[in-house]
Amino acid sequence: MPFQKPILLQFIDCHTRKVVSGDTTYRYVALSYVWGTLGCQPTSSFGKKVLPEEKLNTIEDAITVTKMLGVQYLWIDRYCIDQRDLKEKHSQLRQMDKIYLGAYVTIVAVAGSDPTYGLPGVGRKPRVAQPHSKMGKHILASLMEPPQSLIGKSVWTSRGWTYQEALCTQRRLIFTDQYVYFECAEANWSETCDLERSWSGWNIFMRGSIGKYPWKILTNISDYNKRQLTYESDALNGILGILRRFEEEPKYPVYHFWGVPVLPCVRKHENGQAVYVQRTMVDRFLSGLCWNSKSPGNRRARFPSWSWTGWSCEVEEVSPEYENTHNLMSNLDIEIQVFDCVKNSLVGFEAVLESYRKDTLSYPNPPMLHMTGLVVDLFISGGYQNNLKLTKDGNIFTLALLPVLECYDSPENMKICVDVTITESIQESEINGKLLSQPIKGILLGNSIRDNKNDVLFILVVRRVRKNDGADEYERFGSGRVWHTISSISSQLFERATRQSILLA
Repeated sequence: MPFQKPILLQFIDCHTRKVVSGDTTYRYVALSYVWGTLGCQPTSSFGKKVLPEEKLNTIEDAITVTKMLGVQYLWIDRYCIDQRDLKEKHSQLRQMDKIYLGAYVTIVAVAGSDPTYGLPGVGRKPRVAQPHSKMGKHILASLMEPPQSLIGKSVWTSRGWTYQEALCTQRRLIFTDQYVYFECAEANWSETCDLERSWSGWNIFMRGSIGKYPWKILTNISDYNKRQLTYESDALNGILGILRRFEEEPKYPVYHFWGVPVLPCVRKHENGQAVYVQRTMVDRFLSGLCWNSKSPGNRRARFPSWSWTGWSCEVEEVSPEYENTHNLMSNLDIEIQVFDCVKNSLVGFEAVLESYRKDTLSYPNPPMLHMTGLVVDLFISGGYQNNLKLTKDGNIFTLALLPVLECYDSPENMKICVDVTITESIQESEINGKLLSQPIKGILLGNSIRDNKNDVLFILVVRRVRKNDGADEYERFGSGRVWHTISSISSQLFERATRQSILLA
């Protein structure tokens, strides 16, 4: 991806050990590693930044490897981003993809769980000896453990920050406890390999260009959100670089608002190609709100409940719109405004999105959505003991639409049930307090057609949590879908809905 202009950076000069100024036009190496719990700031000497006297093995070994590669500069986040300058830090975080993409190569410290471990085979940390045996004139040697296995079970792979670091770089020099593994866009190489097998095409990280296919954004979000973060407040920061790659895709850009994709004006055709469809920004954001959780998670307090960033849960890998080759979701006349807590006023969504795109710090606190549209009342069908349904993952509830008609002598009058995938992890002891005591509502987000005959209705399920200056305030509870092949069911769904305004935190 071509850069419009170089990014100003700080680098470690591997010859002087000073932190110096530069930009992405420099030839530099980047380091991807597990940060751990140690301090992050360099010390100051005569007004110049230098590396601290306490030497960390991984950092020292990375300096050694950089010099052996004939490169002078090394970029390491803990020394090259001023963690105390919030504005500078955020500017760097938004462009992490460019920082790693601009690197000559990225050293990946897969081995170990903090920067004291070192790069095996470079400094003090030895590598696991390769088992071998001499038989006559021949030496039989083990191929060692496959790189997929070594990388997959590492602490490095479990960390959220390392996800975009691995995907956004052009070349990866990966240090494991057993050997070094190299991967670029064209091929991969290992110090120990099966000579009978070609390694080309077996890449672990390179699986297509990021941002090229807009419907793949939730695949990246899903892969990322299942990882661990030391600080939950980094839930959005740790993926800003990848989200920016989707946003700067020239043909079909995908924007985001607090991590929720504002999906593009395209639909996926049968041959996998994108077909342009006219849509408003609100329509595109409503599609992003259809995200679904694979399993329940815990609430992240510093993020909105309507965004996946507000939950430590695994997200479905695809948008409901792009599961098949059906038409895109049609808006059910939903209006969205953003409640400005500082000014105590409502602002149109498109204006807020434009401001947010220029500076994600424009809304430092989780904004509330003011949604006006068709809403249905929901209740737990028959009570928890009888009809509340839990899957093996413990996150599927059956809710019924109100009112329940008394006449059941025809299909048109049957009670309509909605299977709702809940977002929050709820214990059985909390059922009465969290479900039965507070109103639950379903916001009808949109309708879609599958196979030219089957309607799919997308529902955002919300639960009242508190009153805000006399107004009811709701949080996301889960998502529901209703597949209705009988036209009368569709009509009854809309007959039971009333136009309401929901304040969604």
